[in-house]
Amino acid sequence: MSNIPTDKFSDLTQLESLLIGALITIIAYSVVILFWKRIVRYAEQSDNLNDKEAVAFLKPFVHGTTILTGLYLTVKYSYPDNPTYLQNTSKFIFITTILITALTLSRSLDRNLPKIFATLDERKEIGLSRSTNLISSVSKLIIWLTSFLLLLTLFDIEITAAVASLTVFSLVIGMALQESASNMIISGQLMLDSPYDIGDKIEVNGRIGVVTDIGVLSTKVTTPGEQLMVIPNKIMASSTITNFARGGPKEHPERVNLRIDIGVGYGESPEHVKNVIRDILQKNDAVVNEPKPLILLTDLLDSSLSFRVNTHVNNYQNEWIVRDQILSEMIRRFRDEGIEIPFPHLQVIRETDDVNEDKKKLARVKKAEKEEAKISEDLIMERNANLEEIEITRERLNEDDIEPEKATELQERLIELESELFIGED
Repeated sequence: MSNIPTDKFSDLTQLESLLIGALITIIAYSVVILFWKRIVRYAEQSDNLNDKEAVAFLKPFVHGTTILTGLYLTVKYSYPDNPTYLQNTSKFIFITTILITALTLSRSLDRNLPKIFATLDERKEIGLSRSTNLISSVSKLIIWLTSFLLLLTLFDIEITAAVASLTVFSLVIGMALQESASNMIISGQLMLDSPYDIGDKIEVNGRIGVVTDIGVLSTKVTTPGEQLMVIPNKIMASSTITNFARGGPKEHPERVNLRIDIGVGYGESPEHVKNVIRDILQKNDAVVNEPKPLILLTDLLDSSLSFRVNTHVNNYQNEWIVRDQILSEMIRRFRDEGIEIPFPHLQVIRETDDVNEDKKKLARVKKAEKEEAKISEDLIMERNANLEEIEITRERLNEDDIEPEKATELQERLIELESELFIGED
Protein backbone atom coordinates (compact mmCIF):
# COMPACT_ATOMS: atom_id res chain seq x y z
CA MET A 1 0.00 0.00 0.00
CA SER A 2 2.93 2.32 0.73
CA ASN A 3 4.25 1.84 -2.84
CA ILE A 4 1.05 3.26 -4.41
CA PRO A 5 1.86 6.67 -5.89
CA THR A 6 0.00 9.62 -4.46
CA ASP A 7 -0.67 10.91 -7.97
CA LYS A 8 -2.56 7.76 -8.94
CA PHE A 9 -5.54 9.72 -10.41
CA SER A 10 -3.47 12.58 -11.78
CA ASP A 11 -3.27 11.05 -15.27
CA LEU A 12 -7.05 10.82 -15.71
CA THR A 13 -8.64 12.93 -18.42
CA GLN A 14 -11.31 15.50 -17.59
CA LEU A 15 -13.99 13.25 -19.09
CA GLU A 16 -12.80 10.32 -16.95
CA SER A 17 -12.76 12.54 -13.87
CA LEU A 18 -16.29 13.68 -14.61
CA LEU A 19 -17.49 10.11 -15.10
CA ILE A 20 -15.83 8.93 -11.87
CA GLY A 21 -17.27 11.92 -9.99
CA ALA A 22 -20.72 11.20 -11.37
CA LEU A 23 -20.39 7.53 -10.42
CA ILE A 24 -19.30 8.37 -6.86
CA THR A 25 -22.16 10.88 -6.59
CA ILE A 26 -24.66 8.23 -7.71
CA ILE A 27 -23.28 5.72 -5.18
CA ALA A 28 -23.35 8.31 -2.36
CA TYR A 29 -26.87 9.35 -3.38
CA SER A 30 -28.01 5.70 -3.31
CA VAL A 31 -26.57 5.20 0.19
CA VAL A 32 -28.19 8.39 1.47
CA ILE A 33 -31.54 7.45 -0.05
CA LEU A 34 -31.29 3.98 1.52
CA PHE A 35 -30.98 5.52 5.00
CA TRP A 36 -33.56 8.16 4.14
CA LYS A 37 -36.15 5.52 3.25
CA ARG A 38 -35.72 4.00 6.71
CA ILE A 39 -36.36 7.37 8.27
CA VAL A 40 -39.44 7.85 6.07
CA ARG A 41 -40.72 4.40 7.01
CA TYR A 42 -40.28 5.20 10.71
CA ALA A 43 -42.14 8.52 10.31
CA GLU A 44 -45.03 6.84 8.49
CA GLN A 45 -45.42 4.32 11.31
CA SER A 46 -45.26 7.03 13.97
CA ASP A 47 -48.46 8.44 15.47
CA ASN A 48 -46.86 11.85 15.78
CA LEU A 49 -47.89 14.07 12.86
CA ASN A 50 -44.86 16.30 13.47
CA ASP A 51 -42.56 13.43 12.37
CA LYS A 52 -44.33 13.19 9.02
CA GLU A 53 -44.26 16.96 8.53
CA ALA A 54 -40.53 17.07 9.35
CA VAL A 55 -39.81 14.33 6.81
CA ALA A 56 -41.85 16.11 4.14
CA PHE A 57 -40.02 19.38 4.87
CA LEU A 58 -36.49 17.86 4.79
CA LYS A 59 -37.02 15.65 1.72
CA PRO A 60 -35.94 18.21 -0.97
CA PHE A 61 -32.92 19.25 1.12
CA VAL A 62 -31.72 15.65 1.54
CA HIS A 63 -31.97 14.94 -2.19
CA GLY A 64 -30.64 18.32 -3.27
CA THR A 65 -27.73 18.45 -0.82
CA THR A 66 -26.39 15.07 -1.89
CA ILE A 67 -26.54 15.81 -5.62
CA LEU A 68 -25.24 19.39 -5.37
CA THR A 69 -22.36 18.36 -3.10
CA GLY A 70 -21.35 15.63 -5.56
CA LEU A 71 -21.56 18.14 -8.43
CA TYR A 72 -19.35 20.65 -6.60
CA LEU A 73 -16.67 18.08 -5.70
CA THR A 74 -16.71 16.60 -9.20
CA VAL A 75 -16.14 19.99 -10.84
CA LYS A 76 -13.51 20.94 -8.26
CA TYR A 77 -11.37 17.85 -8.91
CA SER A 78 -12.04 17.68 -12.68
CA TYR A 79 -11.06 21.30 -13.37
CA PRO A 80 -8.41 22.16 -10.77
CA ASP A 81 -6.69 24.66 -13.07
CA ASN A 82 -9.83 26.48 -14.21
CA PRO A 83 -11.48 28.43 -11.32
CA THR A 84 -14.14 29.81 -13.68
CA TYR A 85 -15.90 26.45 -13.86
CA LEU A 86 -15.85 26.12 -10.07
CA GLN A 87 -17.13 29.67 -9.66
CA ASN A 88 -19.99 29.13 -12.09
CA THR A 89 -20.84 25.81 -10.43
CA SER A 90 -20.93 27.54 -7.03
CA LYS A 91 -23.32 30.15 -8.39
CA PHE A 92 -25.52 27.44 -9.86
CA ILE A 93 -25.55 25.57 -6.53
CA PHE A 94 -26.36 28.80 -4.67
CA ILE A 95 -29.23 29.63 -7.03
CA THR A 96 -30.60 26.10 -6.81
CA THR A 97 -30.37 26.10 -3.01
CA ILE A 98 -32.25 29.40 -2.74
CA LEU A 99 -34.98 28.21 -5.10
CA ILE A 100 -35.35 24.86 -3.29
CA THR A 101 -35.54 26.65 0.08
CA ALA A 102 -38.13 29.17 -1.14
CA LEU A 103 -40.21 26.48 -2.82
CA THR A 104 -40.06 24.20 0.25
CA LEU A 105 -41.03 27.01 2.64
CA SER A 106 -43.95 28.01 0.40
CA ARG A 107 -45.25 24.46 0.20
CA SER A 108 -44.79 24.06 3.96
CA LEU A 109 -46.92 27.17 4.53
CA ASP A 110 -49.68 25.83 2.27
CA ARG A 111 -49.63 22.48 4.07
CA ASN A 112 -49.23 23.52 7.71
CA LEU A 113 -50.67 27.02 8.11
CA PRO A 114 -54.35 25.96 7.76
CA LYS A 115 -53.80 23.17 10.31
CA ILE A 116 -52.11 25.51 12.79
CA PHE A 117 -54.82 28.17 12.48
CA ALA A 118 -57.59 25.57 12.71
CA THR A 119 -56.03 24.21 15.93
CA LEU A 120 -55.77 27.71 17.40
CA ASP A 121 -59.39 28.43 16.45
CA GLU A 122 -60.54 25.25 18.20
CA ARG A 123 -58.84 26.39 21.39
CA LYS A 124 -59.42 30.15 21.35
CA GLU A 125 -62.02 30.85 18.63
CA ILE A 126 -60.01 33.81 17.31
CA GLY A 127 -61.12 33.37 13.69
CA LEU A 128 -57.67 32.93 12.12
CA SER A 129 -58.88 30.27 9.67
CA ARG A 130 -60.71 32.88 7.62
CA SER A 131 -57.45 34.80 7.19
CA THR A 132 -55.33 31.81 6.15
CA ASN A 133 -55.18 32.77 2.46
CA LEU A 134 -54.24 36.38 3.21
CA ILE A 135 -51.52 35.55 5.74
CA SER A 136 -50.19 32.72 3.56
CA SER A 137 -49.98 35.00 0.50
CA VAL A 138 -48.18 37.75 2.40
CA SER A 139 -45.72 35.23 3.91
CA LYS A 140 -44.95 33.66 0.52
CA LEU A 141 -44.49 37.11 -0.99
CA ILE A 142 -41.89 37.90 1.67
CA ILE A 143 -40.11 34.56 1.07
CA TRP A 144 -39.85 34.98 -2.70
CA LEU A 145 -38.95 38.66 -2.43
CA THR A 146 -36.11 37.82 -0.05
CA SER A 147 -34.94 35.07 -2.41
CA PHE A 148 -34.99 37.48 -5.35
CA LEU A 149 -32.87 40.02 -3.46
CA LEU A 150 -30.34 37.31 -2.53
CA LEU A 151 -30.09 36.28 -6.19
CA LEU A 152 -29.44 39.89 -7.19
CA THR A 153 -26.51 40.08 -4.78
CA LEU A 154 -25.08 36.92 -6.35
CA PHE A 155 -24.81 38.67 -9.73
CA ASP A 156 -23.30 41.84 -8.17
CA ILE A 157 -26.41 43.86 -8.90
CA GLU A 158 -26.81 46.92 -6.65
CA ILE A 159 -29.87 46.37 -4.46
CA THR A 160 -29.58 49.45 -2.25
CA ALA A 161 -32.04 51.40 -4.38
CA ALA A 162 -34.42 48.44 -4.50
CA VAL A 163 -34.26 48.02 -0.71
CA ALA A 164 -34.84 51.75 -0.22
CA SER A 165 -37.84 51.66 -2.54
CA LEU A 166 -39.24 48.64 -0.72
CA THR A 167 -38.74 50.44 2.61
CA VAL A 168 -40.65 53.49 1.39
CA PHE A 169 -43.34 51.23 -0.08
CA SER A 170 -43.60 49.33 3.22
CA LEU A 171 -43.96 52.58 5.15
CA VAL A 172 -46.75 53.75 2.86
CA ILE A 173 -48.56 50.43 3.11
CA GLY A 174 -47.96 50.35 6.87
CA MET A 175 -49.46 53.81 7.35
CA ALA A 176 -52.45 52.88 5.20
CA LEU A 177 -53.03 49.68 7.13
CA GLN A 178 -52.09 51.06 10.54
CA GLU A 179 -55.55 50.58 12.02
CA SER A 180 -55.91 47.08 10.58
CA ALA A 181 -52.43 46.09 11.75
CA SER A 182 -53.21 47.43 15.22
CA ASN A 183 -56.40 45.35 15.33
CA MET A 184 -54.51 42.25 14.17
CA ILE A 185 -51.87 42.65 16.90
CA ILE A 186 -54.57 43.22 19.51
CA SER A 187 -56.38 40.14 18.18
CA GLY A 188 -53.29 38.12 19.03
CA GLN A 189 -53.37 39.56 22.55
CA LEU A 190 -57.07 38.70 22.87
CA MET A 191 -56.30 35.17 21.69
CA LEU A 192 -53.72 34.74 24.46
CA ASP A 193 -55.82 36.41 27.17
CA SER A 194 -59.15 35.00 25.95
CA PRO A 195 -61.54 37.24 27.97
CA TYR A 196 -64.54 35.78 26.12
CA ASP A 197 -65.49 32.97 23.75
CA ILE A 198 -68.15 32.51 21.10
CA GLY A 199 -71.50 31.97 22.81
CA ASP A 200 -70.62 34.02 25.90
CA LYS A 201 -73.02 36.70 27.08
CA ILE A 202 -71.04 39.91 27.64
CA GLU A 203 -71.57 43.58 28.37
CA VAL A 204 -69.35 46.15 26.63
CA ASN A 205 -69.82 49.92 26.62
CA GLY A 206 -73.23 49.53 28.26
CA ARG A 207 -74.55 47.13 25.60
CA ILE A 208 -75.33 43.48 26.38
CA GLY A 209 -75.22 40.69 23.81
CA VAL A 210 -73.93 37.26 22.86
CA VAL A 211 -70.60 36.84 21.07
CA THR A 212 -71.32 35.26 17.68
CA ASP A 213 -67.94 35.65 15.97
CA ILE A 214 -64.36 36.59 16.86
CA GLY A 215 -62.43 37.76 13.82
CA VAL A 216 -58.90 39.00 13.20
CA LEU A 217 -60.07 42.62 13.02
CA SER A 218 -63.36 42.71 14.94
CA THR A 219 -65.73 40.90 17.30
CA LYS A 220 -69.40 40.46 16.41
CA VAL A 221 -72.00 40.61 19.19
CA THR A 222 -75.74 40.01 18.76
CA THR A 223 -77.95 42.04 21.11
CA PRO A 224 -81.24 40.77 22.65
CA GLY A 225 -83.04 42.93 20.05
CA GLU A 226 -81.32 40.87 17.31
CA GLN A 227 -79.04 43.72 16.31
CA LEU A 228 -75.52 42.85 15.20
CA MET A 229 -72.75 44.94 16.75
CA VAL A 230 -69.39 44.82 14.92
CA ILE A 231 -66.82 46.07 17.42
CA PRO A 232 -63.14 46.55 16.43
CA ASN A 233 -60.86 44.44 18.58
CA LYS A 234 -58.94 47.59 19.48
CA ILE A 235 -62.06 48.87 21.26
CA MET A 236 -62.69 45.47 22.86
CA ALA A 237 -59.16 45.46 24.30
CA SER A 238 -59.51 48.96 25.75
CA SER A 239 -63.03 48.55 27.16
CA THR A 240 -64.24 47.08 30.42
CA ILE A 241 -65.99 43.82 29.54
CA THR A 242 -68.41 42.02 31.82
CA ASN A 243 -68.53 38.31 30.95
CA PHE A 244 -71.65 36.75 32.46
CA ALA A 245 -70.56 33.26 31.37
CA ARG A 246 -67.45 33.23 33.55
CA GLY A 247 -68.53 34.77 36.82
CA GLY A 248 -68.79 31.48 38.70
CA PRO A 249 -66.04 29.16 39.94
CA LYS A 250 -63.98 26.89 37.69
CA GLU A 251 -66.39 23.99 38.19
CA HIS A 252 -69.47 26.08 37.32
CA PRO A 253 -68.38 29.22 35.41
CA GLU A 254 -71.93 29.79 34.13
CA ARG A 255 -73.32 30.25 37.65
CA VAL A 256 -74.66 33.76 38.36
CA ASN A 257 -75.60 35.70 41.46
CA LEU A 258 -79.26 36.73 41.76
CA ARG A 259 -80.31 39.55 44.08
CA ILE A 260 -83.87 40.62 44.81
CA ASP A 261 -85.01 43.45 47.09
CA ILE A 262 -88.46 43.07 48.63
CA GLY A 263 -90.37 45.21 51.13
CA VAL A 264 -92.96 44.12 53.73
CA GLY A 265 -95.05 45.95 56.28
CA TYR A 266 -93.72 47.02 59.68
CA GLY A 267 -96.18 44.72 61.40
CA GLU A 268 -94.50 41.61 60.03
CA SER A 269 -91.95 39.44 61.80
CA PRO A 270 -88.52 39.52 60.03
CA GLU A 271 -87.95 35.86 60.93
CA HIS A 272 -91.29 34.86 59.44
CA VAL A 273 -90.52 36.70 56.20
CA LYS A 274 -87.05 35.12 55.97
CA ASN A 275 -88.45 31.67 56.63
CA VAL A 276 -91.05 31.94 53.87
CA ILE A 277 -88.52 33.28 51.35
CA ARG A 278 -86.01 30.55 52.27
CA ASP A 279 -88.67 27.89 51.67
CA ILE A 280 -89.40 29.41 48.24
CA LEU A 281 -85.71 29.28 47.28
CA GLN A 282 -85.26 25.70 48.47
CA LYS A 283 -88.15 24.50 46.29
CA ASN A 284 -86.76 26.11 43.12
CA ASP A 285 -84.57 23.62 41.19
CA ALA A 286 -82.63 26.37 39.39
CA VAL A 287 -81.41 27.85 42.69
CA VAL A 288 -78.16 26.23 43.88
CA ASN A 289 -77.61 25.16 47.48
CA GLU A 290 -73.95 26.20 47.55
CA PRO A 291 -73.29 29.00 48.27
CA LYS A 292 -76.20 29.01 50.65
CA PRO A 293 -78.93 31.60 49.97
CA LEU A 294 -78.60 34.66 52.16
CA ILE A 295 -81.67 36.67 53.28
CA LEU A 296 -80.94 39.89 55.17
CA LEU A 297 -82.98 42.75 56.58
CA THR A 298 -81.12 45.64 54.96
CA ASP A 299 -83.08 48.81 55.64
CA LEU A 300 -85.97 50.42 57.57
CA LEU A 301 -87.79 52.54 55.03
CA ASP A 302 -90.64 55.00 55.60
CA SER A 303 -93.39 52.45 55.18
CA SER A 304 -91.69 49.07 54.87
CA LEU A 305 -88.97 46.72 56.04
CA SER A 306 -86.53 46.14 53.17
CA PHE A 307 -85.05 42.65 52.68
CA ARG A 308 -82.21 41.62 50.35
CA VAL A 309 -82.49 38.12 48.88
CA ASN A 310 -79.04 36.96 47.75
CA THR A 311 -78.85 33.61 45.99
CA HIS A 312 -77.26 31.90 42.98
CA VAL A 313 -78.76 30.47 39.79
CA ASN A 314 -77.21 27.44 38.08
CA ASN A 315 -76.99 29.17 34.68
CA TYR A 316 -76.84 32.86 33.81
CA GLN A 317 -79.24 32.22 30.91
CA ASN A 318 -81.96 31.37 33.47
CA GLU A 319 -81.49 34.50 35.59
CA TRP A 320 -84.62 36.40 34.51
CA ILE A 321 -86.80 33.29 34.36
CA VAL A 322 -85.83 32.35 37.93
CA ARG A 323 -86.36 35.93 39.09
CA ASP A 324 -89.89 35.77 37.67
CA GLN A 325 -90.55 32.42 39.38
CA ILE A 326 -89.32 33.65 42.77
CA LEU A 327 -91.24 36.93 42.67
CA SER A 328 -94.44 35.23 41.53
CA GLU A 329 -94.13 32.65 44.30
CA MET A 330 -93.44 35.40 46.85
CA ILE A 331 -96.69 37.15 45.96
CA ARG A 332 -98.65 33.90 46.31
CA ARG A 333 -96.96 32.75 49.53
CA PHE A 334 -97.10 36.17 51.18
CA ARG A 335 -100.82 36.28 50.45
CA ASP A 336 -101.28 32.81 51.98
CA GLU A 337 -99.13 33.63 55.00
CA GLY A 338 -100.81 36.97 55.61
CA ILE A 339 -97.58 38.93 55.02
CA GLU A 340 -98.31 42.46 53.87
CA ILE A 341 -96.54 43.93 50.82
CA PRO A 342 -96.95 47.69 51.32
CA PHE A 343 -97.88 50.05 48.50
CA PRO A 344 -99.14 53.67 48.48
CA HIS A 345 -102.77 53.61 49.61
CA LEU A 346 -105.15 54.89 52.30
CA GLN A 347 -105.62 52.24 54.97
CA VAL A 348 -108.27 52.14 57.71
CA ILE A 349 -107.10 49.93 60.58
CA ARG A 350 -109.70 47.97 62.56
CA GLU A 351 -109.59 45.07 64.94
CA THR A 352 -109.97 41.75 63.17
CA ASP A 353 -112.73 39.38 64.12
CA ASP A 354 -110.88 36.32 62.83
CA VAL A 355 -109.14 35.24 66.05
CA ASN A 356 -108.32 31.77 64.70
CA GLU A 357 -106.47 33.22 61.69
CA ASP A 358 -104.42 35.44 63.97
CA LYS A 359 -103.49 32.48 66.15
CA LYS A 360 -102.41 30.45 63.11
CA LYS A 361 -100.23 33.26 61.88
CA LEU A 362 -98.75 33.74 65.36
CA ALA A 363 -97.89 30.04 65.48
CA ARG A 364 -96.16 30.27 62.11
CA VAL A 365 -94.26 33.34 63.27
CA LYS A 366 -93.06 31.58 66.45
CA LYS A 367 -91.90 28.59 64.43
CA ALA A 368 -90.13 30.81 61.93
CA GLU A 369 -88.40 32.80 64.66
CA LYS A 370 -87.02 29.60 66.17
CA GLU A 371 -85.76 28.27 62.81
CA GLU A 372 -84.26 31.58 61.71
CA ALA A 373 -82.49 32.04 65.06
CA LYS A 374 -80.68 28.74 64.48
CA ILE A 375 -79.82 29.69 60.88
CA SER A 376 -78.54 33.10 62.01
CA GLU A 377 -76.37 31.48 64.69
CA ASP A 378 -74.92 29.01 62.16
CA LEU A 379 -74.23 31.88 59.76
CA ILE A 380 -72.24 33.82 62.35
CA MET A 381 -70.24 30.73 63.32
CA GLU A 382 -69.50 29.95 59.67
CA ARG A 383 -68.29 33.48 58.96
CA ASN A 384 -66.10 33.49 62.06
CA ALA A 385 -64.58 30.19 60.96
CA ASN A 386 -63.92 31.64 57.52
CA LEU A 387 -62.25 34.70 59.01
CA GLU A 388 -60.02 32.49 61.15
CA GLU A 389 -59.07 30.32 58.15
CA ILE A 390 -58.31 33.44 56.09
CA GLU A 391 -55.90 34.65 58.77
CA ILE A 392 -54.16 31.26 58.95
CA THR A 393 -53.94 31.04 55.15
CA ARG A 394 -52.33 34.47 54.88
CA GLU A 395 -49.76 33.54 57.51
CA ARG A 396 -48.88 30.36 55.60
CA LEU A 397 -48.51 32.33 52.37
CA ASN A 398 -45.98 34.60 54.08
CA GLU A 399 -43.73 31.68 55.00
CA ASP A 400 -40.37 31.74 53.21
CA ASP A 401 -40.08 28.00 52.54
CA ILE A 402 -43.53 27.51 50.98
CA GLU A 403 -43.54 25.51 47.72
CA PRO A 404 -44.96 27.17 44.56
CA GLU A 405 -47.65 24.53 44.07
CA LYS A 406 -48.77 24.84 47.68
CA ALA A 407 -48.76 28.64 47.41
CA THR A 408 -51.03 28.45 44.35
CA GLU A 409 -53.40 26.12 46.21
CA LEU A 410 -53.53 28.45 49.22
CA GLN A 411 -54.13 31.49 47.02
CA GLU A 412 -57.09 29.78 45.34
CA ARG A 413 -58.49 28.84 48.75
CA LEU A 414 -58.03 32.43 49.98
CA ILE A 415 -59.96 33.78 46.99
CA GLU A 416 -62.73 31.25 47.66
CA LEU A 417 -62.99 32.26 51.33
CA GLU A 418 -62.97 35.98 50.53
CA SER A 419 -65.70 35.41 47.91
CA GLU A 420 -67.88 33.63 50.47
CA LEU A 421 -67.60 36.59 52.85
CA PHE A 422 -68.30 38.98 49.97
CA ILE A 423 -71.67 37.38 49.22
CA GLY A 424 -74.52 39.72 50.10
CA GLU A 425 -72.50 42.93 49.71
CA ASP A 426 -72.90 45.47 46.91
